[in-house]
Amino acid sequence: MRTTRKDKSRLIQAAHLLADLLRQSDHGKSFRIRKKIKAHRQYTDGWAADIGDIGGGQPLMMLWLDCFSGHPAAKLYACFFTYKRERILNLTKKVSKRLFPIKTITDDDLNKQGKVALRDRLRSRLLGKPILEKYEKGETLFGIYDSSKQSNEATTRRFCNLAANFLISVAECLPKARGRVFQRNDYPRFENRRLVKAHLQRERSSFLASQCKERDGYKCRVCRKTFSQTYGRELGDACLEAHHLRPLASLKGRVRTNLEDLITVCANCHRALHRMSDPGNFAKLQKIVS
Repeated sequence: MRTTRKDKSRLIQAAHLLADLLRQSDHGKSFRIRKKIKAHRQYTDGWAADIGDIGGGQPLMMLWLDCFSGHPAAKLYACFFTYKRERILNLTKKVSKRLFPIKTITDDDLNKQGKVALRDRLRSRLLGKPILEKYEKGETLFGIYDSSKQSNEATTRRFCNLAANFLISVAECLPKARGRVFQRNDYPRFENRRLVKAHLQRERSSFLASQCKERDGYKCRVCRKTFSQTYGRELGDACLEAHHLRPLASLKGRVRTNLEDLITVCANCHRALHRMSDPGNFAKLQKIVS
């Protein structure tokens, strides 16, 4: 499938959305976001746009829309890009386990007859997960693909949220990263500020919270509501938060949170859970709600 001018417009719209999300983030002042974003034709049967960089000679932040993955429809791909490989390899050495690339792609994986693409289609389970690409001339990319099966305004916005959290989470691993790490929109603000701080110290990754929502289909695991029909897709998604199944008050020291430790809940159910004697027992609250 060849990409079209319509795909170019879609990429530019998504790139502007991603740029706005990065500007509005706690690290917005650290990023150097392009004022004018343009799409350029690529050898992967698609388009790419420079979003900005982190400064100090660090890799570019880019958004692609192409058929490189081998899937029938063109897919969005957000990544860090550079020809100086060590800069990205140094990043991958500093990221947490959940951000570490789960697949590495090299020239041996490519079909270079005509438009460059993967010889074998990228497996669906790898979409939305960190992937490292290393090519002969030093061209190196570290990013994530959109896992959506359909392309529309809602899926594009959800992927841009995931992509922004991925880029921010990786950028936080830089030695001179700036930003207020205790400001997160994916986790609730409880009355107990000490608990908020402990919560966020143990789990700083917005990317993990986004993965949690993606896995759960942007639906509260307790009341089963999506809220998009009531508030619209954007506001409805914002009503959802990530809840730790293991009560934070019972954890000691540095504890690594995995995706399996989180569930998606709405703001109301989240607060109800934290007022129960056993906050991790969301099945009990499910019975109450039903």
